Amino acid sequence: MSRHLGRPVAVLLCCLLASPAVSLSAAERAAVLGRIVAAPPAQVNGVALPADATLLDGDRLATGAQGWARVLLARGEQIHLAAQSDARAVRQGENLTVELNQGRVTLRTNGSDLRVWSNGLEITPTTDIAVWEVARLGDSLTLVAAQRGSVEVRSANRTIEVLPGQSFQVQTRLLDDADQTPGGAGSGAGMSANAKLALTLAILGGLTAAIAIPIILANDNQVVSPSVP
Repeated sequence: MSRHLGRPVAVLLCCLLASPAVSLSAAERAAVLGRIVAAPPAQVNGVALPADATLLDGDRLATGAQGWARVLLARGEQIHLAAQSDARAVRQGENLTVELNQGRVTLRTNGSDLRVWSNGLEITPTTDIAVWEVARLGDSLTLVAAQRGSVEVRSANRTIEVLPGQSFQVQTRLLDDADQTPGGAGSGAGMSANAKLALTLAILGGLTAAIAIPIILANDNQVVSPSVP
């Protein structure tokens, strides 16, 4: 009789001992953002990337002169980091933000809240399906291009829309207190104090033909690396 009773007790003890590992595994799964496919030289958090890896919340990707990195997300969405680029991926609630520190990133979005930060600007798609690009050309100059669908560029005091086939170079400058407009819808309300920038220049409309946007194929959801870094 005691032998039969010992078996359920042993099973219960095994379950109790295993519970911390299950919790840890769930936490690890929650931090996973997507799968990385890369061509060298490419790094994640300063470590050389293998051909196939996993992107976690907070990871920083960097590519060399001939390298590139592509992040495959849910629902067929993609983030493509071009050569000589540096970006960090951060999850904020249900939103995923790409903080572009250097270089160029191309995105394919399918109705998510995926967004890019560059030079204090917030760039988000405004259509369910969009293929768009953000390039940080300098500490105050950002290029935004829409190949398919539309995107919105927001600063502390102004919002502009980039329509399909358009591209804009947006220059930013720090706002004086006297220049700041009251917060509200479309004015960048809720942005951090260090992002209080003004849009002062929007040029190069409709010149996406001259921009090296990686081609995204609808059939196999694969990004072709651009021939021009």
